[in-house]
Amino acid sequence: MLFSSITFLYYFLPVMLIAYFIVPKRMKNAVLLAGSLVFYAWGEVNYVLLMVISILIGYISGRWMEHFRGRVRAKWGLILSVGIHLGLLGIFKYTDFFITTKYFCYFLFFCTNSYVRIGKNLGIEG
Repeated sequence: MLFSSITFLYYFLPVMLIAYFIVPKRMKNAVLLAGSLVFYAWGEVNYVLLMVISILIGYISGRWMEHFRGRVRAKWGLILSVGIHLGLLGIFKYTDFFITTKYFCYFLFFCTNSYVRIGKNLGIEG
């Protein structure tokens, strides 16, 4: 589904906006997550499970870094998260078998950048 398609503009976007504004504040991120996964699945359903796993890895490592803020364990959470995502990026970017996953590579770049920024905000250096 393209952002300029009729399906997106007249069906998907209005449903997502209505859902976003009628749910309670604490559920808004869940609505956006679900909508993002549906949008991604519309174009490439094969890799949605991998995207969910990547999101869970990022969430768990972010919680880990917050829990161990200012300690060495926080740094290990950052290193592990970035390492896993760079490993996935390497697999999907540089092997011919997975040549159709170029959009997922951009997603992984975004995740890795986010974890590094989270680490810097938590005072994790190096």
